Amino acid sequence: MIGTIIFIIIVLISIIQDFVNKETRQCIDDHKHIAIITIIHHLFANFILFGWIITPIWVVKLYLILLILTVIYWGTAGHCHVTKYVNKTCNWDTSKYFNDLTYSVKATRKEWILYVVGAILAIFRLYNPTVGINNPMLFAILMPIIPPF
Repeated sequence: MIGTIIFIIIVLISIIQDFVNKETRQCIDDHKHIAIITIIHHLFANFILFGWIITPIWVVKLYLILLILTVIYWGTAGHCHVTKYVNKTCNWDTSKYFNDLTYSVKATRKEWILYVVGAILAIFRLYNPTVGINNPMLFAILMPIIPPF
């Protein structure tokens, strides 16, 4: 349960961080549908990074499937079509990321580490479903793996 709450907080912070951005506000004022696209994008982008912390095991299984499919998609397409669509609609630079927590991670060029760690932790949780975000054992596993950003 606590993992789900933490995930919801991460998503809300991410959405708020983007919506207070002046460029994003202007684009949403000009193109109302961008607000819905932005919310869905933030939900999905954060799920791909942090979905493994959500409590129900069926969500962890969904997380692994979507993570694998997303990495394959990015590998073949070379980019996110949603980001490109928003950039084109808002007349932004085509290489611009969404202004959110995932962008902060991507700016370090180390987001792949979080994908790998997330996949390892999700697989670990599938084999040991009692391990959740509130279990100290999970943090004992995490600390040596995640390098400082």
